[in-house]
Amino acid sequence: MTESLQLNLVANVTKFSYDALVSKRDKLLKRLLSKPTDFTWEELVTVMKGFDYELKTTGGSGRKFIDPNTRATAFLHEPHPGKILKAYQIRDIVSHLKQEKKI
Repeated sequence: MTESLQLNLVANVTKFSYDALVSKRDKLLKRLLSKPTDFTWEELVTVMKGFDYELKTTGGSGRKFIDPNTRATAFLHEPHPGKILKAYQIRDIVSHLKQEKKI
């Protein structure tokens, strides 16, 4: 396989991965905005990472989503023992994303 072909293959796989992430993020964002009662922590992480937020642990169950470009921060407690977000957490994240003009 030539180097050019390898680079094209890597570029196509990367684009496919990015497109898949954005598509998944968009579907989950639509779901988040409907304020479901069964939105999971993992789904939220996917949405936030789709907006390029980094996830940081602050201690215990505390978590920060940090936008590396603006340093905007959303703080939440990761739900436990279940993984379903509370209504106020969904409301806070939606408010944060609107404030940061992500949605």
